[in-house]
Amino acid sequence: MPEDKETPHSVGTTNSPSPWPSDPVSAGQVQLLKEELAQTKQQLQTILHEWEGTKEELRQRTRQLRMVASELIWAEQKIRQEIAQTLHDQLQQLLFATQVQVQFVSQVLVSQAQETAHTDIKQIKEMLGEALQLTRRLTRDISPILLQGQDAAAVMSELAEQMKEWHGLEVELHISTPGETLEADRQQLIFPIVRELLSNVVKHSGVQRATVYMVWEAEHLILQIEDKGRGFALASDWPTSSPDPRSGLRRAYDRLALFGGHMDVVSRPSQGTTITIQLPTRDREQ
Repeated sequence: MPEDKETPHSVGTTNSPSPWPSDPVSAGQVQLLKEELAQTKQQLQTILHEWEGTKEELRQRTRQLRMVASELIWAEQKIRQEIAQTLHDQLQQLLFATQVQVQFVSQVLVSQAQETAHTDIKQIKEMLGEALQLTRRLTRDISPILLQGQDAAAVMSELAEQMKEWHGLEVELHISTPGETLEADRQQLIFPIVRELLSNVVKHSGVQRATVYMVWEAEHLILQIEDKGRGFALASDWPTSSPDPRSGLRRAYDRLALFGGHMDVVSRPSQGTTITIQLPTRDREQ
């Protein structure tokens, strides 16, 4: 009968190698590890320095982009005001004077029983009246609000009144802290956007009432435009998908982003629409 052989490994042991080297680390190897560690540290410092430079360059580019955007907004507003001023001071005055003159001639012709001429002049008066209405509408559409020297709440109240007068839209305002002001470029940015969004309520919601909330939080202006209308289906990735030509939401989103702002849209068919805008009240370092 063969003799029992001794088991080479005790129960519970494994054949995995030890994580530590069996031979002691030499002084040369320690020095090499130190040098490699120093090189790695130097590389990390270089990467951090380059990253700081990249961040500063990004901040400069952002400031430049905002400056260009601000200049474009001011240029657009200046052109609008010049056109509106021309329409008001020249074309409207000319049409109004012509209308008065035609009315005077018409009265003279009626007294002389010139019925045919009177009919023709009546048509001219109607056409001039339509032209006057057109120029007045163009004036208010091109330069809807005079923003200089007004606080944000006053401008919003004026905008609400204009939407009621022009479109019959009832705008219910909730303003947290009246008297707050925005930098001029931000006023030129935000209120045309709000006006366009309220115009969309008139065009697409099927209701004649909207609610606007204006809240100041720290260094941000929060605006919320809400209606209880028909709503619409909106893709979750709408800011990065193709723009919606119906409402210009993408254009507004992009313009807000240039100033560090953000716009969130929540809408569902038959459940109304809520649009929330968050805009920094001043430039911040990136």
